[in-house]
Amino acid sequence: MNAAKKIFFMMLVVLILSVSSCRTAPIVRVSENNLSFIDHAIAQQDLGRIIILSGKELGWLMDREETGVIIATLLIQSHMAKAKITYDTDGFKIIYMDSSNLKYDGDKIHKSYNAWIRNLDSTIRENLELTENSQKILELDKDVYISRPEDGSYGDRLYYNSGKATANALKAEFDKYTPSVHIATNCHGENCFDQIDSDKYTYYVWPEILHWEDRTTKWSGTPDRVAIKIRIFNVKTKEEILTVSLKGRSTRVTLGDNLPQNLLSKPISNYLKTIY
Repeated sequence: MNAAKKIFFMMLVVLILSVSSCRTAPIVRVSENNLSFIDHAIAQQDLGRIIILSGKELGWLMDREETGVIIATLLIQSHMAKAKITYDTDGFKIIYMDSSNLKYDGDKIHKSYNAWIRNLDSTIRENLELTENSQKILELDKDVYISRPEDGSYGDRLYYNSGKATANALKAEFDKYTPSVHIATNCHGENCFDQIDSDKYTYYVWPEILHWEDRTTKWSGTPDRVAIKIRIFNVKTKEEILTVSLKGRSTRVTLGDNLPQNLLSKPISNYLKTIY
C-alpha cells in the first residue's frame, strides 16, 4: 500500500467512525482458516513471516510474542484494536484481544473493527497465494547495501532527488527482511564494490531509474509513471544473483497528486515476497 493510499485509508476510517459511531455488529472471529486454498506446504516460520508482513502492509503493529503467536495492534487516532493471531502448519486464527473507543460490549463491536479484521485476513491469504510461485533466492536477516541511483528524467526535465527517493523506497521494503540496510551516498553501480564491507553485508542492490514521469494527475487525468531496474549481487563473490524491472502507475482519477516514488512500494514489496 503506497503512502497516498494509506493516508486516504486512514481518513476514510476516521470519517466512518465519526458518522457511524452507533453502528455495531457481532464481532468477527477468524477461527478456522486452514491452508486448503494454497497447493503447497508451508513451514510455520514462513507462515509467521507472511502474517507479519501482511499486517505491516495495512498499518498494524505486529509483535511476535512467541513461536506461533503474534499480537497485532492497529492505532487510529483515539481508536485501538488488538488481536491475537495464532498459527501453525495447518493454518491461522485471528482472535479479538482488546479495543478502545470501538463500543465493544462482549458480543458486538463497531463495524470498522470487523472490516479491519476481514481485510487483514484477506491480505494474509493473498500473500500466501503469492508464495506458490516464489523462489527463495535471498536469505532472511542478511545485511543489504543499496546504492543511490542517478536521478530520473522525462523528456528534458530532470527530477532532482528522485534517485534518493528510489533508494529510500527500496530500503523501506528491505527493512522488513533484515535488521540492517545501508544506503550509499558516495558511490554508484560498480564503483560501490570497492567500498562495501564484505564481512558485514551479504547483498548489494544496484538500482537504476528507467522512467520517471510526475504529472498533475488530479487536474490533467494523466497518470504518473515510474520504472526501475534492480540488480542484486552477492557481495563476496560479486556474482549477479538476479535482475528485475518493476513498474508503477497511478490511476487517472485521484484525490491528490501521487509522487512517483509512492508508486514503487507495492511492486517492490510484491517482488521481495517472491524471493525471500
